[in-house]
Amino acid sequence: MQIIIAIVVVIILMATGRFLLFSPRVSSIFYIVFIASITIIIALIGDGLSLPYTLSVFVLAVVSIFDSFRDIKLRNEFYKDISITTDKLYVIKSLCCVAMVFLAVVVPGQTAILIFLPRPIFLLIVQPCIKASASKDLRGKLKSVLPLPHESHYSNLQAKNYYYGIEMQKLEKAGKVISNVETVSEEGNLRRKKLDGLYPESIIEKLADMAKGDKEVKERRKAAEAALTSSSLTRSKAYICKNQYEYYPQLINYVMSNKGFYSLKDMMKFEELEQLRFSHPVGLDNSKIWGEFFVIQALKPLVADGTYEHDDFNDHDPLDNHAYRYAQSTVKMPSTNASDDPRLAL
Repeated sequence: MQIIIAIVVVIILMATGRFLLFSPRVSSIFYIVFIASITIIIALIGDGLSLPYTLSVFVLAVVSIFDSFRDIKLRNEFYKDISITTDKLYVIKSLCCVAMVFLAVVVPGQTAILIFLPRPIFLLIVQPCIKASASKDLRGKLKSVLPLPHESHYSNLQAKNYYYGIEMQKLEKAGKVISNVETVSEEGNLRRKKLDGLYPESIIEKLADMAKGDKEVKERRKAAEAALTSSSLTRSKAYICKNQYEYYPQLINYVMSNKGFYSLKDMMKFEELEQLRFSHPVGLDNSKIWGEFFVIQALKPLVADGTYEHDDFNDHDPLDNHAYRYAQSTVKMPSTNASDDPRLAL
């Protein structure tokens, strides 16, 4: 009879799995209530149990409840969004809890202590191992001059992203790494504004039924919209070591010293700037568009102090909004005076 009851319970849990069994918030609340109830029951029949066993149960119960509250608090940072997908780590954790309950029911007696084991094991063993793995990987990456992925697209395991992000925040506060996160956000807003100005929705809807050539405008807008989604911009976020970042203006100044005005998109194609590793893929999606945001970020103070001339570039491309010229460039700006250039005379 006990086996049948256990099987029925498991079937019910599996049927409601995603939003009950595998939801960190919901299942943790149920687990807290369940563990508290079992602990009270054991306390009431404690006369028949040894003191070491009873103490062990209480200690494990406290750790389990602590871990459950921790999961509720950190569910959005430590696990993937349940509305989008289930988190593999939490699935394993939750199934281990169910398996121990099943075993305790099938084999009654002092095996009840197994119910309390999964969460302490994950909290005290599994999670420290994940943290150590992220730290070790980060130390290895810091030894190179290559860009480092942002925690949002570092690993498929959200818990590893969590620990990686904590370490990166410490390094950023210590001034050892530089991120382009704020620049990505600012540039994303600028590009969206330009996109809406170039291709207003009302006009796009009218173009839908017009000639094929005009429909290409709508297609360009769709392509730009795809590049400006939150997920696309997130893939552009990255970190680089401070020493590498400080090298940016030095090399860019050298390269631009014999060039005129160039758009950011064209600058990113300069072979001389390859030392900055712009072509190196970053993160899970192997993104290669992280570099342009660091260039904008590095040149911003140089534009402010007059080292660079800046133009709000407008070539009907919402993704290319900047053109730069080194003020000390040997390439002179073209004259707009007819007396200097006969080609401009009326």
